[in-house]
Amino acid sequence: QIRPAEVVVATASLLRTHSSLLVFQMTFAQASRKPVILLPSFGQQGEVPKGVRDLATETVGWDERALIDTVRRLARGEQTGRWDVVEFKLD
Repeated sequence: QIRPAEVVVATASLLRTHSSLLVFQMTFAQASRKPVILLPSFGQQGEVPKGVRDLATETVGWDERALIDTVRRLARGEQTGRWDVVEFKLD
């Protein structure tokens, strides 16, 4: 069910086997006013078709931190003020 979801995560790898189901779910999520996050196929260089990309609110790569931040921002409106800290020694 999409109704209780705060955000819908769609994986582009389903395009090869269940393209009509993936497009239906993304379209239904938009109609239900749920943000859609699209993940490209893992490890594949193939481009996601423009029609499918247009159904997504945002496309995020397979990066744990980026995915979590996107879910928080789109689902709950939370802004994460993360930054990377690089430690090094001065010689």
